[in-house]
Amino acid sequence: MKIKCDNPFCGREFEYKSGLAHYNKSNKHYCSVTCVNRKYSDKCIVDGCNRKSNSNGLCNMHYKRLKKHGSIDKYKHIMTAEQKKHLSAINKGKKISAETRNKISNSNRGVRKQPFSLEHRLKISKANYEYFQNLGLGDKAPYGNDWTRMLRISIRERDNYSCQICGEKQGDIAHHVHHIDYDKTNCDPKNLITLCASCHMKTNFNTKKWINYFKNKKEMM
Repeated sequence: MKIKCDNPFCGREFEYKSGLAHYNKSNKHYCSVTCVNRKYSDKCIVDGCNRKSNSNGLCNMHYKRLKKHGSIDKYKHIMTAEQKKHLSAINKGKKISAETRNKISNSNRGVRKQPFSLEHRLKISKANYEYFQNLGLGDKAPYGNDWTRMLRISIRERDNYSCQICGEKQGDIAHHVHHIDYDKTNCDPKNLITLCASCHMKTNFNTKKWINYFKNKKEMM
C-alpha cells in the first residue's frame, strides 16, 4: 500500500511497511528515519544559499563555518579572547611577501566590508577626539595669538612653497602649515613646516613617527 509521507518538507509517496517502527510515529507516517527528525526543507536555511541542507537545516559549508567560528557569516567570525591573543602572538613580527599581499588584495577586491555599528563608531569618535584634544589637534583647541596669516605666508615662503614630504609645489590652493609637535599654541617658526593637504592628512596618524621625522629633517636643513 502506498501512502504519502507526513513530513511537510517531503510529501513523497512510499510503500508503507508496518514492521518498521520509524515509519509510524505519533500516528504519522514517514518514508524514512531522516524524515522523522527532519524539521527543514532540502535547501539551506541561509538566505541566498541554494545548497542541499542536512538535518540541521544548514548546508555543509555553513555548518562547518558555524561549528568553527560560531557564526555563519563569513565576515563576522566570533573569536574568544584566547583565540585573538593566540592569533596575535603567532603573527607578531611576521612579514608578508608581496605575492601574498597581492593575493589578499585580489581576493578582497569587490567585497563589501561590513560597516561598523553606530555604537562602535561613536566609541572611536570619542577616543579620537580626546586623543587629539590632548595633543592640541582638536577643532576646539585654540591656536596661539601668534598664529597669523602673515606667519603662515612667511613659513611657506621659507620652504619655497613646496611640501616638505612629497615636494609638491603650491598651486592655486595654498599649502598647509603644520605644527611639528602638534601643539597649536607653539607658533615658533622652528616648530612650523609647509605641507600639502594630502600629506597633512597623513600626519594625523602615527604622530610620534612624524614628530621624529620632522625633527630629523630640521636638523639636516
